[in-house]
Amino acid sequence: MIKEIRHCRICGSADLLPVVDLGCQALTGLFPRRLEEEVPIAPLQLVKCDDASAECCGLLQLRHAFDPHYIYGERYGYRSGLNPAMTEHLVRTVADLRRRVDLRDGDAVIDIGSNDGTLLGNFEEGRYRLIGIDPTAGKFREFYRDDITVIPDFFNPDTVRACLSGGKAKLVTALSMFYDLENPVEFMCDVRDLLHQEGLWLIEQSYMPSMIDRTAYDTICHEHLEYYRMKQIKWMADRAGLKIVDVIFNDVNGGSFGVIFARDDSSHAGAALLVERILCREGLRQFETLQPFADFEDAVREHRRQLITMIKSLRCHGATVLGYGASTKGNVLLQYCDLSPTDIPAILEINADKFDCYTPGTGIPIINEEALEQIHPEYLLILPWHFESAIIKKEAAFLDRGGQMIFPLPKVRINQSDRKTRNVDYRPLEI
Repeated sequence: MIKEIRHCRICGSADLLPVVDLGCQALTGLFPRRLEEEVPIAPLQLVKCDDASAECCGLLQLRHAFDPHYIYGERYGYRSGLNPAMTEHLVRTVADLRRRVDLRDGDAVIDIGSNDGTLLGNFEEGRYRLIGIDPTAGKFREFYRDDITVIPDFFNPDTVRACLSGGKAKLVTALSMFYDLENPVEFMCDVRDLLHQEGLWLIEQSYMPSMIDRTAYDTICHEHLEYYRMKQIKWMADRAGLKIVDVIFNDVNGGSFGVIFARDDSSHAGAALLVERILCREGLRQFETLQPFADFEDAVREHRRQLITMIKSLRCHGATVLGYGASTKGNVLLQYCDLSPTDIPAILEINADKFDCYTPGTGIPIINEEALEQIHPEYLLILPWHFESAIIKKEAAFLDRGGQMIFPLPKVRINQSDRKTRNVDYRPLEI
């Protein structure tokens, strides 16, 4: 079920240097239904491919990996359509892609990692051949429109070719999944082969420098095997017969970047100057050395100290702190900070599939978010902190009653009824 890599997932180098260690954690994406249910445990340790030579790529990656069939089984709970901020992002993404590619009636559009079909639902019904590929798509089939062909499995180029009946895809999207692959170079080559000569392919994933800048260690989870910067993306594209036509940075999931590819034999103009500027900017950060990662690990430890001290001090003063948003990222933070039901009695959640479940490794009960109206805690620990604005707007009534929100990252901050956030550095019993 768990394997340890000996070579870089991109370039095959055996020179893998340990850089960040969040300890052993229960599978961060699995929410047990019973406290006594055993959840498998694996290390969350990042290693860096040594890019001292041109043949090596410098990829930051997880040393250990779960069997993806176990991670993305029937118990996988994330749904894009339940998150208004993500839904709006997908609407904007589709609108942008429609402006970039000449989609005509009958053209094929493929979404790899289609989840519950939210992205594909933004295309006009009945005009295109819409194909969604995701191992959880069977579970979420009811949320797909009838005109969408659903492949409830992991990406397989032969299956997609059969579905295309010899045709090619005019547009391919792969959001929040490209960093989950055991063999990303092979994946790139397969998608290139399925892409129309004038088609476009968008990937979007966490941007490693943003993760470092924001101390966003909750990005490091068992699902995400790779932590990319532009250097690795270009390294792979050059070898897969693809050219980069644009790069878009955004704040999704704590800091992401989208990369749009075209085939190297297409008429689409490449973005060589933009890519070079990004590479130069990354070069100034000295990511080829170990220092940025040592600094990151120090910042992570200091963050843990601050958050633990704060939560326990609030509890000592009689305050109730509930969690808000049961998520994979939140599970990383809860386990690393060793927060228990004594510290966080429950976590409020919108997804009914998670009601009456528990957080892995920490055993905190998950309850319907509507219970907030009855419980009236003094504080909410906002685990999906990167959706700060949307959550403040949604839970305005809680703030108006005098409740306060704790946003754990990038720095521990408190938002009060005046809607202003304040950075805090908690020392023992200094509330």
